[in-house]
Amino acid sequence: MFKPALLATFFEICYRVITIRPEIAVKNDKGDMWYFREEVECYVSNAETYFSTYIRRIWDDDFRDTFTVQTWPPLIYETYIDREDFVLDPKYIPVENGLLELYQDEDGVWNYTLVENNPDLYVTERIPIVYDSNAKAPLFLKFLDELLPQQHKEQKWIQQYAGYSTWRKWLFDKVILMLGEGDNGKSTLLEIIRELIGKRNTT
Repeated sequence: MFKPALLATFFEICYRVITIRPEIAVKNDKGDMWYFREEVECYVSNAETYFSTYIRRIWDDDFRDTFTVQTWPPLIYETYIDREDFVLDPKYIPVENGLLELYQDEDGVWNYTLVENNPDLYVTERIPIVYDSNAKAPLFLKFLDELLPQQHKEQKWIQQYAGYSTWRKWLFDKVILMLGEGDNGKSTLLEIIRELIGKRNTT
């Protein structure tokens, strides 16, 4: 049974499709198709499977194949984009409730502001935290006091490095080396940073 409302939603979704143009022409390789999912506010891959499932909900068996054959090629070719263009601008840090946009003021000091996400920015992953400008971190600060007692400069540097790790543009080419005997907080610190960034965003 045909479902007009679902068809309207389908075409609305088509406006949020991106297909990565293959770098090398290979038979039957049409490129990777992504679509923007509103509920997670980022692009997800394997759009073909999603659309195939959605089409089955719209059409009956007799017309489904015809619709797919007539719709799929134009959808692919009209949404082509080069892989190097399908990249989030590094000035943005995607979080659960938007994007942190980094910028330099007139004095060259880095700052940031929270802005809304949109499909034109090509977000494919997000840091799994909700940004709150008023948030405090008493447990983390207590941990730093235990890790580096009376070393306030080093504690500040650790906090800066943790924040820097969320940025995909490495301007400063710095690496952190943690020396010391076992059971003194090194692994715990790394795990905290890993949870901050998101396990899917680390290797």
